[in-house]
Amino acid sequence: MKLPSKPTLWSVGTFAVILLFIILLLPIMLRNVITDKLEESTGRKASIGRITLNPFTLSAEVSDFRLVEKGETRTFVSFSSARVKLSPASLTKRAFIVSRLRISNPQVNIVRTAANRYNFSDLLAGKKSKKDSSLLFSINNIEISNGSLNFLDRAASKTTAHSIRQIKLSVPFISNIPYLADIDVAPQFSAIINGARFSANGRLKPLAKSMETSAIITIRELDIPHYLAYLPLTAPVTFSSGSLSTTTEVTYRVSTTAKPEVTLTGALKLENIRMKDRRGEALLALDSGLLRVNQADVFARRFDLAALDTAGLEVFLERNAQGRWTWQQLQGPATAAPPAEKKTSPKPILIVSSIRSTGGTIHFLDRVPRTGFRTDLTALDLAVRGLSTQQNGKAAWNISFQTQRNESVALNGELTLTPLRVSAQVKASGLDIEGYYPYLADQLRTPLTGKLDTSAAITLNNDEGLKVNDLSLVGHELQADFGKKEGV
Repeated sequence: MKLPSKPTLWSVGTFAVILLFIILLLPIMLRNVITDKLEESTGRKASIGRITLNPFTLSAEVSDFRLVEKGETRTFVSFSSARVKLSPASLTKRAFIVSRLRISNPQVNIVRTAANRYNFSDLLAGKKSKKDSSLLFSINNIEISNGSLNFLDRAASKTTAHSIRQIKLSVPFISNIPYLADIDVAPQFSAIINGARFSANGRLKPLAKSMETSAIITIRELDIPHYLAYLPLTAPVTFSSGSLSTTTEVTYRVSTTAKPEVTLTGALKLENIRMKDRRGEALLALDSGLLRVNQADVFARRFDLAALDTAGLEVFLERNAQGRWTWQQLQGPATAAPPAEKKTSPKPILIVSSIRSTGGTIHFLDRVPRTGFRTDLTALDLAVRGLSTQQNGKAAWNISFQTQRNESVALNGELTLTPLRVSAQVKASGLDIEGYYPYLADQLRTPLTGKLDTSAAITLNNDEGLKVNDLSLVGHELQADFGKKEGV
C-alpha cells in the first residue's frame, strides 16, 4: 500500500491542528477577551460559562452569560444560551449575515432610581465614538424564548415592582442591506405582564424577490406625563397633562435588489396637551391635534402626510433681553456652533396635503425693547394646502388673527420651501400705533397715537430678500406731541 506523500500529510496535519485550535482553544480565548472587554466598557463584572464553535456549520453558542450590577453581585443581564448561525453569504456580501439567532432564558433587571434615572444610565452617558461605523448586517429568524424582565420603580411615591414573564418573541429579519434569507419564523410576541397574559401576532408576506412583515400598533389615551418620567434621558420640557392615541401599521420589507424599507401608515391624536419648561413656565397648550399619515418611509426619509389638524393651539413665545427665542433658551446657554459636518445622506422629503389650525392663540413677550412689549394674538386660523419640501413645490396658505387691542390682520398667498419663496397679500385694520411705541422709544420722545389701516403685497426670496409693493396706509385720528426742538 502506497503511503500518503509528505505534502499531503503536512496539509492534513495542519488542518487538524487548526481544527483543534478552533474547537478547543479559540473558545477559551474568546471567553476571556469578551469578559474583559465588557468589564472595561461597562464597569460591570461579566462571566461566561462556555463558548462552543462549530466551523462545519458556521455556528456558535454562548452558555451561562451573566453581567452583574455595577459594584454589586446582583444580576443585571443574563441568559442561559445564545446560539447563532452565520451564513456563507457573509463573505460575498462583505456583511454580517446571520441565518438564525436563538436566545434562551434571557433575564433583565431594571431599577428606576429617580425620574429619568436608571441602573443603566451610566452606560448611556458613555463617550460617543466620533467615527461613523456603519456595520452592514442581516439578522434572520430571530427567536427569544422564556425571557423575563424585572422592573423595580424606586422613584415612585411607593416603591413598586413590575414583572414580565415567559417572554416569547419572534422576529423574521432585521437588515440594512439588500438580502433575502430563507425565513421560517413569523412575527410574534407573547408574555405574562404583571400576571396578565398578553399576545400579539404580525403578518409575514413572502413574495418572489422580496419579503415583508407588518404589525398594527394601537394605543388608546396614553398618559403622556406619567410615562415621560420613565424616559432614560431628561427632556427640556415637562407635561402637566396630555394623552396620545394612535393606530399605526408598521411594515418592514427586504428584498434581493433594494435596501430594506420601513413604512408607517395610520393616524396619531393628541388631546389636552399642557407643556411647560423646566422652570414651570407655560410653553404650549393644545385642545386636540390629529395627524394622518399616508405613508412614511423611514429609511428613505420620505414623509407623505395627508393632514395635520389642530384646535385650540396656544403658544407662549418669548424673546429675552439678549435676543434669544424660547426654543433657543430650551437648549441651554448659547455656545459656539461646531463646524458643519459634510453629509452625504439625502435631505428628507416632507409632503403635507393639508394643514388646518383653528381657534389658536399666541402670547408674545419681547424683552429686547427697554420697556418690553407684550401682545396676544387670538382667534388665529391657519390653512396650508399642498406643502412640500420638493424642488419648486408650491403651497397655498392663509392666516388671520386679532389682537387684544381689537386689531385685525389677514394674509394669504403662496409658499415654496425649496428654494424659499413667499408671496402674500396683507391686510390689517385698526392698528393701534401707540401700542408699538416700545420699538420707537429710542427715536421718539413721546408716542404717536391713533389708528392705522394698511394693505400691501409682500414677496420674500433668497435672491432679492424682502420686498413690499402696492403699500396703502390710511390713518385715523393721528396725533403726535413734539418738543420745542422736534418736528419741522
